[in-house]
Amino acid sequence: MSKATVASLAGLGGIGGGLGAYKLYSSSGVEKSISSGTIEDRLKAEEFSILGTEPSDEANWTKIKEAYEKVKTDPTKAFSEKSGDLKDLCKAALSKQETDSDYPKAKRWCVVPISLSSHLNKLGFKSLSSQDDASNPDKTKWENMVTEHKKDENKSKRISDLGSLDNEGWKVIMKKCKEIGDKQNYDDEFTSKFENYKDWCSEKN
Repeated sequence: MSKATVASLAGLGGIGGGLGAYKLYSSSGVEKSISSGTIEDRLKAEEFSILGTEPSDEANWTKIKEAYEKVKTDPTKAFSEKSGDLKDLCKAALSKQETDSDYPKAKRWCVVPISLSSHLNKLGFKSLSSQDDASNPDKTKWENMVTEHKKDENKSKRISDLGSLDNEGWKVIMKKCKEIGDKQNYDDEFTSKFENYKDWCSEKN
């Protein structure tokens, strides 16, 4: 199975080893080199929308803050500053250099909420249909995914918590993909499942 490369989210292949630039692929599949900039610049280049301060943004801030409150004592997920409004913490983080350790936190807490499947769609990947019956238009593609998933050569890329694919495996992988695709950018597995979803749940537009 071919694997299209997208330098996004976890920065997979994205940071140019100390050269002050990083590369990513646009939705057209054209590789771009982005000059050294801020975390905000990087997130925008990766097709995320920065949360603003307009009244229309408040509903999204409320949703993000509710999620943030649940993890704010975890230094691996929350900003190191323990006090201050989340909007202010985001403002500070977004102005830092793109390679700063606050990048994954800004991606999680400072952008308009988006699902993994929707984000990949922005990057030029189309999710396979999750229609749960034999008339699913992508049934053959799902069955091909099952075949590829079982191959030893793809062991390192497998969805780790998928379960057995021996009985109607196409439905098993499809349902797992639906679960993964619904992950929001502020959820724990949004980044770690990115490659899984790209490899097993979608196709390049």
